[in-house]
Amino acid sequence: MLLIVPVKAVLLHGCETWKMTEGNKKTLDTFQTKCLRRIYKVFWPNVVSNRELLSRSNGRKISKEVLKRKRDWLGHILRRDKGDHCQVAITWAPEGKRKIGRPEVNWSLENNI
Repeated sequence: MLLIVPVKAVLLHGCETWKMTEGNKKTLDTFQTKCLRRIYKVFWPNVVSNRELLSRSNGRKISKEVLKRKRDWLGHILRRDKGDHCQVAITWAPEGKRKIGRPEVNWSLENNI
């Protein structure tokens, strides 16, 4: 259990701002079970379920941890003052509409020289 804490901290750094898709959840959970299998030295012919691995480590899925951290972070931001930059960024909605069609290329090097 001692080895997984630093890896988990590095893995989840800044996860509050990630956009979580089903593919991302699956990738994170797969990485977690792969690490747990390596930590507990589960040899590949031995059949050990992912639930069994999680119960051995007294943990929960990484994807659930990310969602919990996102909820906690959002609650922290929403408790701040209304004029705070984070509060404004969360609640900001752009005015007007975009033009129809593909956006113009305005980042080319010729325009910036």
